[in-house]
Amino acid sequence: MKNIEYIVAIDFGHGETSATKCHVSWGTRIEQLEKPEISRIVLGKDKIVSCIGYTCDGRILIDELALSGDVEKFQIGFKGKPSEMDDDETKCFVDFMNAVYNQIRANDKLLNDDNHVVYIAHPSGWSLNDREDYLELTRKAKIPCAGINLESRAASIYAKAKGTMGIPSNIINNGLLVLDFGSSTLDFTYFKGLNKPVDYGCNLGASIIEKLIFSDALDNTSNKEIILKFFHEYETSEKKCELECRKAKEDFCSKYVNSPETIVCNDVNLGVLYHDFSRPKKSFDILLKRDIIEGLLQKPFEINGRLADFRNHLIEELDYFSKKYVSKEQISGILLTGGASQMYFIQDIIDEYYDLKSFRDNNPSTCIAKGIALIARSDLRTTKERKEIYSEVIDDVKSAINNEYSELIDAVATDISDYVYDDIIIPIFRKWKEYPQYPSAYSSYQYLYQVENKLKDEKGSIRNKSKYIINNQSKLWIEKNIVKTITPKVDALINEYCKEENFKKFNKNVKVHSANYPEIEIEDDIVSDRLIDGINIAGAIIGIIYAIPFYIVLSVINAPLKWLGITDDNDWVEDFCGGIVDGFASIAGDPKHKDYSQNKRDKMFSSLKDKKYEIKQKVKSEVRSNLLSNNEMKEKIESEASKVLKEYVDEAISFARLDIEISNN
Repeated sequence: MKNIEYIVAIDFGHGETSATKCHVSWGTRIEQLEKPEISRIVLGKDKIVSCIGYTCDGRILIDELALSGDVEKFQIGFKGKPSEMDDDETKCFVDFMNAVYNQIRANDKLLNDDNHVVYIAHPSGWSLNDREDYLELTRKAKIPCAGINLESRAASIYAKAKGTMGIPSNIINNGLLVLDFGSSTLDFTYFKGLNKPVDYGCNLGASIIEKLIFSDALDNTSNKEIILKFFHEYETSEKKCELECRKAKEDFCSKYVNSPETIVCNDVNLGVLYHDFSRPKKSFDILLKRDIIEGLLQKPFEINGRLADFRNHLIEELDYFSKKYVSKEQISGILLTGGASQMYFIQDIIDEYYDLKSFRDNNPSTCIAKGIALIARSDLRTTKERKEIYSEVIDDVKSAINNEYSELIDAVATDISDYVYDDIIIPIFRKWKEYPQYPSAYSSYQYLYQVENKLKDEKGSIRNKSKYIINNQSKLWIEKNIVKTITPKVDALINEYCKEENFKKFNKNVKVHSANYPEIEIEDDIVSDRLIDGINIAGAIIGIIYAIPFYIVLSVINAPLKWLGITDDNDWVEDFCGGIVDGFASIAGDPKHKDYSQNKRDKMFSSLKDKKYEIKQKVKSEVRSNLLSNNEMKEKIESEASKVLKEYVDEAISFARLDIEISNN
């Protein structure tokens, strides 16, 4: 790791992309650390447009070069959650990342194949799987990516750096809200002193405004039908006009600060761009001034089924954050970051809503990239400490599992037994009890076939419910027995490390706060379908759900049950359901399947309810016995708990050192 001299931090945005570089500075005292510097993707520019063009001869062009006429395919707005991107968007994004990285390497001769790593960032609304998928895309783009951080968290770290943006330290300590306005998303991060940060994200970005500008320009162009025909004939022309709308918006907003009466006119001559000089002229005209922008802000559009204008959509998100996460009264200051925060009306809406004057960097487009670099450097410089602390506490995880695992199993077995009785046994037998009488002697017996089909139809939902119960209880157990029990020991160890060597000069009595408790996301099932479906009833959770209730019910009413067709393969459910029908038929006590009277069924159902505790206890006992003997589940719990603890150690020590570095640099 010591061979790594540089960190390249890249903020791949939906609308724009920026990058910074900094020295790792191994062994350098914190007061001597250099600040991150802009890494030019394109010479002379702090940021580039996130767009890509493919030429006829196979070249890939990025930024404004992608607007050249010989581009066969052109794309913008391709970045999103990896799970929501289609194949074409994924390819464009991977190619774009690769081109950006190669361009940085070409412009910086100090970088070679072995002396640097890359760090990136992601929006707040992305899950653990989304982040892992994003890292996988960087590998496909041949980028030596070593880590990923929250975009809004990176911006806030940069804001906390000494002398940055002029935010008083008392505001950060009393409650700072960071709003990161991107092209496709709006991310919230709230900091208050040493408390756990609060993160939230939503899909409300500047690209919405750009689409409104594009639509308005198209509606008001003098030759709309000709332009639409041109869009159809030249596949890339529409996307290029959308990009020109973005550039016009940015031009207008940058000029508006000093001149509110500014007017921006942009005549996109598509004929010249595509070498089509036939008449009439193919001109896409963009006109922006304050009254046009204000009119667009009042145009309704739909997000998540809700139709409203931009201002009201933004206020709804602010209201949601205030009600669910952090109230207005808890916020002492606001930092606006992200390129979209330069739209003048954003600051107006935010300041009016919170009744505060928000802060904004002169170049918000590079805040995230600079923050990523600061976090990455701290991350690398604490590699040794993180490994040592993790090794000291990992045995505590194994000890907790060995000593407290039965507590988890009891909780899972209780939830499953409640589900079996309340959601399966009672509803099915209630319908059986209330089945109307018909002259036919086979009426309730015929209903049993409906029961059989119902069970077959619900096979998947029953399996999923069981896995949900196991996952949810595992998450709660890990939080209680790992996060809240072991992390104080981690904090104590970090405090000891922070008193050593480079920290001594500034922190003789340093007290490091607990890092943000990691979000426990068990997105892969603790138990597999193979485990659930592939073993017999005596050893399968779902087998218990299907088999035990009916066994108990029928034994309660003193009737024999014939178990037929129980197998070890995945078709046993269908066979078992057939066994249920025969079992119910045997209740009648004769081969004609004589129907029960309403009175007798009422008594049976009443007896079933009277035996509620007994039935639940028997189901719980069976489930508990099976889970305790399930090594696969126990191993997965240990793996998930260890992963959570490692994430906590990584973040806790990196941010402890980072807080000290940015306070003394």
